[in-house]
Parts: sequence; structure tokens; C-alpha cells
Amino acid sequence: MPNHNPNQVAIVLTGGGARSAYHLGVLKYIFDTMDARMEPPIFIGSSAGAINATYLVQHAHEGFKKAIHDLCDIWCSLKVERIYKTDIFAVSRVVWHFLRNITIGRFTEQRIIESLLDSAPMYALLRAMVDIKSLHHNIDTGLVRGLGITATQYGTGRSLTFFQTAPGHKVGEWNFPRRQGLETKIMLKHIMASAAIPFLFPSVKIGENYYGDGSIRFTAPFSPAIHLGASKLLAVGMRKIDPNQSEPAKSYPSIAQIGGTLLNAIFLDTLDYDARTLTRINELLKNQKDPMSEKPIDLALIQPSSDLGICALKYNKYLSKTLKFLMNSVGSTQRGGADLLSYLLFDHHYIEELIHLGYEDAKLHHKDLLTIFPPHSVAA
Repeated sequence: MPNHNPNQVAIVLTGGGARSAYHLGVLKYIFDTMDARMEPPIFIGSSAGAINATYLVQHAHEGFKKAIHDLCDIWCSLKVERIYKTDIFAVSRVVWHFLRNITIGRFTEQRIIESLLDSAPMYALLRAMVDIKSLHHNIDTGLVRGLGITATQYGTGRSLTFFQTAPGHKVGEWNFPRRQGLETKIMLKHIMASAAIPFLFPSVKIGENYYGDGSIRFTAPFSPAIHLGASKLLAVGMRKIDPNQSEPAKSYPSIAQIGGTLLNAIFLDTLDYDARTLTRINELLKNQKDPMSEKPIDLALIQPSSDLGICALKYNKYLSKTLKFLMNSVGSTQRGGADLLSYLLFDHHYIEELIHLGYEDAKLHHKDLLTIFPPHSVAA
């Protein structure tokens, strides 16, 4: 554990497919409107949050205000076709391979189907976006104190955080039954592995092992940031906390509704749980009178004021004909299956609404953000 720095900020960005555009609105308010100044931060990312974190780190030398504007421009230029193939030939090929594998596949030595979507466009986009040399340079020169990328190791089910820290901010690796930290040079393969949503995108091989989305079974998303020395946490969630918003299903759930529920369990539930746990621990630590005891960790958790699934419904008209047919067939364009659509709808109309929503929600939490970025660290 590095020497305790009471001002060390870590920004924790979790996953959520297209929903992760919400991160950008929150960060735009912080880095642009608040013009927050801080000591070199730590970034922790999983799934699409790993992509956003990596981009900000590799452009830290340009300033986070410019970096977040450029990242917003990239997201707003997205189309579904730039993330996964939606043409009739690509979809037919997946269906054919799936049927072949469940019928005659067991009698052959052919490789089983790897994923339900062909994500080759996304990997091409990542190769164009990620500048590994700039990423390493900004960490090695101390513009950023650390970057952690979490992926799930298939077979063991462990959450592995691959991390890289600046000179003078070295930390030890950690090893627990379900989570582990490994120090290494962050490479494109780590980011691609972290963003490999199970079933939808193919797993990624790192060394001798295969990895998938970093949010799977990641029960302690704040843990890597704390291990890397954070004393202040900014976390951006993607679930609207309102028990009165949803109602129990009164008819048989569609495939999309079941799929959306599973994705919610992967991407959304763990952040809420870890936030409650940290809050309870902080309350206990505040009652400790020993000056040598651990100090509370400040937390600002920003979450949507609107249901991102419901927001996605009005934009399903922008889907390609093939994708719209598939989404209709599994129930994704109905209210009950909207959550599944919200993870896959990489359309600029939807993305722009999420960025705007994130910005407005951050504005509503201005006082909370000042606990992480105090007034003296915000430009007048």
C-alpha cells in the first residue's frame, strides 16, 4: 500500500455497454464546468468503463477538459455497425454456426460458436482509439498515478485487475480468493478482455488463459482503487435507484426481459452493494479515536435520475431492419425488455441523451462532488 495521501482521487468507471455514455456527461460537468483541478488521479475501469478510463489516461497530457470533449465526440459519432455487425449476412452466419454446433457440432472437431455478435468492428475501433505509447508515457511521467483494468478469468471466475502505476507510487499486488491485482504494462488486450460482454462478444486470450467482461462477479469494484492508494472516490453508476420505478412482471417474461435482468445483475448491482458497504465502514471509522487507525474514504456516487432502459425505447426506430427484427422477436422493443436494448443501442441519438442526463445529474450532485474536488481545487 502506498503512503497515505488524503487528497488522492480515484475515478471508478464501471461497465454497461452503450449505457456507459452516461459516464461522459458526469465527467464533462466535473472537468469542464467545474474545471476541477486535482493531483494526478487514479483511474479504474471495467467493461466499457475501461475504454473510457484508458482514453482519458492516454490524453492526460492534453488536459482532461479537452480529453472528455474529444471522447464525447467519438461516442456521438458511433453507430451500431461500428460496434458489431448487423447486416443480414453476419446475423445469418451466427445463426448458422449456432444451429450447426447444437446439431452436428459434437461429432466434429470444429470450434464452438464464440459469441452471439460479431464484434470485429469494435475491436477495429479500439485499435484506432488506443495509443499504447501515449498511455504508458502519461503514467510513467506521473500525469496519472495509476490505471487499473479489471477482467474476469474464465475457469476460475476470479476478477483480475491489471494495473500500472507511476514511478514513486508503487503498490504491491494483492491476492484474495475471488479477486487479484497483477502489476503489468496495460496493453490493448487487457482493454478488449474487460469489454467482452459474456455471450455477446468473444472472450480474449491473455497469456494461457481466457478472459471476459470485468464486471462479472466483480463484487468489490472500489477495491482496486483503495489498493492503489485512493482516499477519495468518484464512482459513476448506471442504475436509477427508485424501488417504485419498476413493477413485478405479470405476464411471462420475454427473452429480452430475462437477458436484461441478467445484464443488470452483472453491471449494476455490485456497485450499489459496495457503496453501502463502504458507507457502513466509514461510519465505524469515524467513531475510532485512535489517530493511527484507518481513515474514512470519501465517496461521491453519481447515478441516473431516469431509467436508462426506458430512455432507450424511443430510439429503437434507428436500428437497422435486421437488428430491429431480432430485437422485436425477443421483446427488446417493449417496456419489459428495454434494459437489453439499452446495453446494445450504440446510436448517437441515445448516446447524446445519456451524456446530457449525466451532465445534469452531476450538476444536481454539485455539493457531493465538492467533497472529492474541494473548492480550492476548482478553478474560480
